[in-house]
Amino acid sequence: MGDAAGERKELKRAWEEVLGLREEQGRDAYNEGRILMELARLALEAERDLEEAAECIEEALACFRGTHRRRTADVLCLRADLHEAQGDSAGADADLREAAELYRLDDRIADLHRVNRRLRR
Repeated sequence: MGDAAGERKELKRAWEEVLGLREEQGRDAYNEGRILMELARLALEAERDLEEAAECIEEALACFRGTHRRRTADVLCLRADLHEAQGDSAGADADLREAAELYRLDDRIADLHRVNRRLRR
């Protein structure tokens, strides 16, 4: 757990630095989305603040949707994890179905199979 706390602290520091950058200084949505994904993942794994995880997930989706199919699908899988943690299996299944379609469109066969296995549970 100490490693997760250290990782979370480093990611939070990186996120604060990213937010302090102006766009011409190298701020970009892709890297912002990646940091947000990791913050959400850590919050979910540690069973911490689900509200914080939800906020990070929604912001990451905003970074990727329409420009990065694979990453959008990855974030949808995270949101499915969040729905499951909240006891919302219908919401989880909806996100997994959307992720599966995005993986299929991006020809990410291994990811598609992984999501389809989750849907069959």
